[in-house]
Amino acid sequence: MQDISTIFAGVNNLLQTERGEQFFETIVAYLLYSTEIDTQKYVENMRKLSPKAGEKFISTALKLERRGIEREKRHVALKLIEKGYSDQIIVDATNLSEKEIEQLREFKNYEIDIETI
Repeated sequence: MQDISTIFAGVNNLLQTERGEQFFETIVAYLLYSTEIDTQKYVENMRKLSPKAGEKFISTALKLERRGIEREKRHVALKLIEKGYSDQIIVDATNLSEKEIEQLREFKNYEIDIETI
């Protein structure tokens, strides 16, 4: 792994604009999705470079984790729908709303890929 200090030397300047923050989030998302990085080590190094970068790294990682959890809930709900469970049981099992369950039933009927929702 290259020295993170070199790669992110200009991170403070980058985080001065909304567009720069979006770019930084994109880089962090790429690192988290496509590599097996030691997240804790990256956070520590980011915080040394810039406290704001460290916090942005953590918030981006948490956002991605939440998306993954929500995607998994939808997958579980679809499996329960396929097995014929009632909406109330699915709501109780997944914490999705009844409206979300209805939408999943509609998507299931039209065979729409839930990865896009």
